[in-house]
Amino acid sequence: IQSWTKLFTDANPNAQVQYDPQGSGAGRQAFQQGGVQFAGSDSAFKTADIAAGGFAACAKGSDIVEIPAYVSPIAIVFTLKGIDSLNLDPKTIAGIFAGTITNWNDPAIAATNPKATLPDETISPVHRSDKSGTTANFTDYLAQTAPDAWTAGSVDTWPAELGGEAAEKTSGVVKAVQGGEGLIGYIDSSQAKGFSSVKVKVGSDWVEHSAAGASATLDAS
Repeated sequence: IQSWTKLFTDANPNAQVQYDPQGSGAGRQAFQQGGVQFAGSDSAFKTADIAAGGFAACAKGSDIVEIPAYVSPIAIVFTLKGIDSLNLDPKTIAGIFAGTITNWNDPAIAATNPKATLPDETISPVHRSDKSGTTANFTDYLAQTAPDAWTAGSVDTWPAELGGEAAEKTSGVVKAVQGGEGLIGYIDSSQAKGFSSVKVKVGSDWVEHSAAGASATLDAS
């Protein structure tokens, strides 16, 4: 955004662009309430949101315009001594973040990681404290792939009743997971360098987060 803002204002010297990166949820809310003229988010507005209206900052006679600008994979990252990668199926991931799987040597985790030495240690899941497009996409995935284990639906605000550690923005989740042992969280894949991460079961395969995977998903969309 900083790059295109400079190019835009260079080409249009009478225009000013101010951008405040408060987070996806805050930007969406401000845009719908007419407080800003544009916002960036990982998650598109749902049909019901658009029908509810608002968007008073849009030009007279126009409607909201949504431009798909980039693909942002989500990585599930963790800190566990001696373990760089874990194979987790959607039901197990859902159970961890829903708080029904609470220990790293739980049979559900051990079953898909027979060669890993899993500690008898409490799992500390970390989620976003702010409204988040990443949360919306992550919970939508859980709701679609593991509805029996994840019953909270597709939401951009983490359900308070599920507990876990809350952190603001992607940077907050990164710091929280880095700051201890036995933690797990979901973040933008671009921020996952240096983390141990989860390979997710897709069909019969275990798939790690990657640009190639994002490209394949886009091709199939």
